[in-house]
Formats: sequence, C-alpha cells, structure tokens
Amino acid sequence: MAAVVTAVVTAVVAARDAFPPTLATFQKTGAGGAPPAHHAAVDNTGGTMAIPTSELKKWGLVWWQTNFTHAVPSKGGAVGVMFVWCTNPLYQGVDIDDPRTADFVIKPSAGSAAPTLLAEDLMKRTIGATSVNTLPIASTDSRFNAILMGLSRFKDRVDQSVNSPRTPQVTQAMRDLKDRWAKVWPHYRQGRALMVQELAVGMNEFADVYRDYSHMGLERALFNDQLMRNIGKLFAVDAVLGNGDRLCQVNTGNILFHETTKQIFSVDSQAIMTSYQHALIQGERNAKSWVEQILLTNQGASAVPERDGVVAPPSFSMNDLYDLDRWWNTWFRGHIENTLHYDNQKKPRDTLWQHAFRNFSMGVNEGLMAVDRQLSGLNWLSVKSLFKSHEKRYGASPNLDWTNFKIRRMVVRMVLAERNKPGTPQEKQQRAMDRVVAYAERKIATQHV
Repeated sequence: MAAVVTAVVTAVVAARDAFPPTLATFQKTGAGGAPPAHHAAVDNTGGTMAIPTSELKKWGLVWWQTNFTHAVPSKGGAVGVMFVWCTNPLYQGVDIDDPRTADFVIKPSAGSAAPTLLAEDLMKRTIGATSVNTLPIASTDSRFNAILMGLSRFKDRVDQSVNSPRTPQVTQAMRDLKDRWAKVWPHYRQGRALMVQELAVGMNEFADVYRDYSHMGLERALFNDQLMRNIGKLFAVDAVLGNGDRLCQVNTGNILFHETTKQIFSVDSQAIMTSYQHALIQGERNAKSWVEQILLTNQGASAVPERDGVVAPPSFSMNDLYDLDRWWNTWFRGHIENTLHYDNQKKPRDTLWQHAFRNFSMGVNEGLMAVDRQLSGLNWLSVKSLFKSHEKRYGASPNLDWTNFKIRRMVVRMVLAERNKPGTPQEKQQRAMDRVVAYAERKIATQHV
C-alpha cells in the first residue's frame, strides 16, 4: 500500500520516456497553457520543498485543472498514490525522475475520509507521528472533477505515446506505465473522495530498509533502539484504531518512519472499527460474537468494503496486547525471517532479537499510556468531538463505530491495569473478554449501538 519513493523511481523514469519529443518539450517549457501559478520554494540544501495542503486549500478550479506540470502513479500497492508536480522541470531542484521532488501526492478513497482523518489526528496526539495533513476532496465537490481533468492529461499522453506509430521506440517501461495508469485510474474516477496529501519528505519503508543491507539491513534495524521503541508505540495506537494492516497482520511496507529521526509517519493509516449492525449482516447474532471479532487473535473483523471490488484491510485483534511475546516471535520475527532467504541475509542471533523486543515492549507500554492520556478526562471529550465532527463533515462510515472505539479504549485501560497482576496472558484475556461482553450486552439491550 505504501508508496515509497525508492519503489517508484522506475515508474517515474518510464513516465518521462513515455512522452514523444514534442511532449517532452511541452513538459520542459510549460507550453500550451498558462505557466504554473506556483513555483516550489527551495530549501537551503538546494532541493525543493513540497506544497503544504494549507496552501492547496486556497486553489480554485482553474488551478487544479492547469497547474499540474507532471503526474505519475506510484509503482507499488494495489492503488498506490499519484505523484504530482506543479513546478517547471527546468526550475532549480526539480527532477521528474525523482518522486522526492514532487509537490504533493493524491490518492483515491472508496469511502468516507473520516477514518483516515481520525487515524492521522490520534496518531499525532498520542505518539507524535508526522502527519501528511490530508485534504479530502469529496466527489460532490467541483474540485474533484477539476483534479481528474488535470491528471487525465498525463494519462492521455502516455496512452497516445504508446499507441502512436510516430513514437520511435515503445519500451517495456512505457507499456508498464500505460498498464499502471489503466489499473489505478478507475479507483480515481469512481472514488468517493480524493485525498490530497503532503509529500512525506525523508520517509523510509521498513520493508525496504531491513532488506537493503547497504542502507541499514535487518541487524542494524533491530539494534536501533529508537526505531524499535517507535514501532512499539505504533503497535499501541494501531490497536486502539483497529488498524490491522501493518503490525497485527504484518505488512512491513506500511511501517513508515523518518530516515534520521526514526519518527513514525501516519501514512496509510485508518480507523477500522466495525459496528454491531455489520456483525448482524454477517450473521452474528449476539454481543459475544461481535466482541470476539474485536478481541480474539486472528479473528479481527476486516473493514467493510465501501465499494464493490475494493479489498478490505484487516482490523486489529486487541488480545495481541496481552501476549506480546507470542505476537513478536510468531508474527513479526516469523514474517521477517521467512523473507530473508530472498535477500541473501543471515538470520540475526537470538540475543539481538531479544534486545529489539525489549525496546519494542517499552514502546508499546509508552504508547498505551499516551493513548490512555488522550482518551481520558477533557482529552477524551476533545477526541469525541473530533470523531463526531469528522463523521458529520465527511460522512458516516461502517468502519467508524463509536461503541467499538469505546471497547478498544476499555481494553487499553485493562491492559495497563493488569500489567503487574498475577495470571497468565490467557487468564487476563478472559477477564477482559468477560467485562467487555457485559458492556456490549448492555449497549445492545438499550439499542445504543
């Protein structure tokens, strides 16, 4: 899912190659239309700085239609993102072969923007995650079609280049790019919203980092105490958000962090909190079966697909919080070690895994305490207001259920309260199950779900 810079450079190069000479000239001169209204600022290293979404909010329809000077879909992920440039490629620091010089990214959303915005907000509040400050553009907004018009110019150029008999040589990269556009374009046209996001400058993907020994490699990643603690904090906030497509069911491509500070990015994040009404649709008829979907390991209910043909990501099974050792060794370490034979790396020694786990565990504890602070007292009222305002502004979602959120909050508090109490993880899990089922039954009985 994650559209990381290092994974898409070949797609961008293909985009450049897909233009015949006349179109390449168009790209470099901006001919054929008004010059871009925005020129990216240049930082003190000579590179360009991305356009913040606070500035993009001010754009009118004409700007969205005409300001794009280049756009290319990312190579990775089922849908990925669209990298967009609004700066003349001859301008200092701009290189359309390098996605890191793009001005911003756009990704389609099949449903309400509320789950994504809640996830970004809560991750920033609890663990200080770096936000991409998503600007949702609903399909009912006139800017939606203006953006599609702006992007379609570049899709059409790629199609024309590949199909034109005047193109000197159609390379495989050009054909691949044409196919990529064809695959992702329906998601943009049929989306319920377009999510305009700031470029995640300096972002690394854990999947790339641990597999690339020349950059970091697995041993150095595990030995990096700050990185492991931050991943632990991410585990905690993902649990309360129900976001299972990262750590609960391991997808290292969605673990994103800053290359120097190791701070987590809230990219590819969303709340997945399915409702009791959805459990009824699935044939589940009581509070216990619904709570089991939320709590039990490997039984977390997937997100509700908000459009046919959209793959639903998994939710986060809260019981993993009670047995970190089992999750770490079975899911995280097991997943990574199973991929090492592809990367010609040896398995790290047990003592290094143990060292990393200690830091990860500290991070989980710190993350849970940070979550508890934000979901208590006046902070809780603030989060509730945020939850309701996102829902009101961007539309309700079957993946954003208030009672589910309160259940997850209850479990976080029970995990913290049970830390130093006697009992096995299974016994503590059962106590949590009994208490949460009783709560859910009361809610169902009063029809407050």
